[in-house]
Amino acid sequence: MTALLVPQSPPSYDGRARPTGHMDQLDALRAFAVLAVLLCHFATSYVPVLWYGQYGVNLFFVLSGFLITGILLRCRRISFERSQSRFLTIRQFYVRRFLRIFPLFYFVLIVTWIIGIDDVRHAFGWHVTYLTDFYIFRRATFGGASHFWSLAVEEQFYLLWPWAVIFLPFRWLLPVTAAAIGAAPITRMWGALHGWSFPSMRVFPVCSTDALGLGALLAICAERAPRMVPKLARMALRFGIALLALWLSLRRWHSAQVLNAAIFDLGCDLVFSWFVVSAAAGFTGAAGRLLTFRPLLLIGVISYGIYVYHVFAPELLIRAHLRSHSHTMNFGMDVAISFLLPLASWYCYERPINELKRHFPYALCTRRRESSVAEVAVSHANAY
Repeated sequence: MTALLVPQSPPSYDGRARPTGHMDQLDALRAFAVLAVLLCHFATSYVPVLWYGQYGVNLFFVLSGFLITGILLRCRRISFERSQSRFLTIRQFYVRRFLRIFPLFYFVLIVTWIIGIDDVRHAFGWHVTYLTDFYIFRRATFGGASHFWSLAVEEQFYLLWPWAVIFLPFRWLLPVTAAAIGAAPITRMWGALHGWSFPSMRVFPVCSTDALGLGALLAICAERAPRMVPKLARMALRFGIALLALWLSLRRWHSAQVLNAAIFDLGCDLVFSWFVVSAAAGFTGAAGRLLTFRPLLLIGVISYGIYVYHVFAPELLIRAHLRSHSHTMNFGMDVAISFLLPLASWYCYERPINELKRHFPYALCTRRRESSVAEVAVSHANAY
């Protein structure tokens, strides 16, 4: 079984992109993450254990930290090698993020407001300013559009982290990242001691910095000490499994709830870190074939759309008078809408906007060949 999960060839972490510039198996991890969240929202009432599918969001966070930090580090290198303004690099980064994230988010937000989705209308100002996480923290409970909280956390991460990666001396990046990782479990413990609700601890931004930080840490190590990355990933896997085993042994003890608040998320994030590094290097064998299965890769490509749209699928079906007395039929229709809408959205709306990124390369060169090489180095962001 282990042989199926461990990459059979040594991973290449030399900071250079593959010829395609895209790590396909990371799309498959996105697919698993969004499928877990979807099952959590649609099937928990039938299979209660699927409640844990919400931790697919943590996998998204680890992926974000890894990919965005890797892109920013390559951009930093471009700035130094070409004597290009770092402020220009930051501008290009934000324009490209804007093109990938904002059009879909604000389209869905405006449409759901127009058709009168209550959970959007009642908190529209919070959603539109990417403060859904603080709205949930303030109310201490989730609502119908609460999935926007993770997008808010990521946008807050994008607001701060690029400046740190591009402008801080490199020797400071590891301590800053380590501090971010440590701050999350400490904050969750503090929240548990002070009676925070589960939603409050789940959405407070600092409570997610261990997932984002672990991804960032692996990207930083891949930049400066690539040979250490597989070893770090294996250590993360073992430590993560140990923490989850400790959580399983303590979770029934009320006196251990404060400790559990700290260790469960961290254990998941450490295990996810190993999966991200291994998929970036490339699984082979049966695992590799699974993670390059084309339908799974397509789900990964449209995973952002699935995540944004899926919560509204039941409401849309109710308004269309398509709800059934059969739970199985309702589940099937919810899932179908959650895939068909994002698929149409990707091909008709998101991808054409996403292709505008070619006008905003990180390296502004006079020669076409140089520009294309720089674009290959960061092209994984185009689908992300």
